[in-house]
Amino acid sequence: MKEKSQHNKLFRQLMTSTGVQPLKESSLIVNHQATHKSKNGKKIQQSSISETHKLRQISTLLPTLTTSEQILFYHKRNIARHLLELLDQTPFPANIFLDLHGFTVNQAVIAMNTLLDEVTENKFSLFTISHGIGRRSKDGIPLLKSYVNQWLKDSGEVIAFASAKRSEGGPGVVNCLTVFVED
Repeated sequence: MKEKSQHNKLFRQLMTSTGVQPLKESSLIVNHQATHKSKNGKKIQQSSISETHKLRQISTLLPTLTTSEQILFYHKRNIARHLLELLDQTPFPANIFLDLHGFTVNQAVIAMNTLLDEVTENKFSLFTISHGIGRRSKDGIPLLKSYVNQWLKDSGEVIAFASAKRSEGGPGVVNCLTVFVED
């Protein structure tokens, strides 16, 4: 039990040091244990979020680069038009928000894993990521925007995403629909 407490303390310190903000009271999860189904349908309990990260492959290989003003839009096949229209709502009714400003790529990987864990555990249907447009990046290249674009396309949880309306962050923010959105 002491080891789990130490693990939780280290996790919280890591999240704080990388700029991840605590969730609002209504979004907090008391039990961080995840349940997954094996091939035979049996439930498998996992003891911590870090173990769930091992199941998700987030690549740090350099993705196709985007430009700072490029509008992002992507959807998987056969997504109903009325679901895609959710991406146009202003204000976008995100269940959870992640701000990656000032993050390194490695810090962003950790934050993305944590975000996707929260999305999956809470069955959130909509979320927003603020990745910025690279103003403080080396050479002004929006690396995090490019990585987020690729990570969301590769994610099993995300079915569609689009850059936010200009009034809500424009090309520096992306709004996402997940597999948990109700048809």
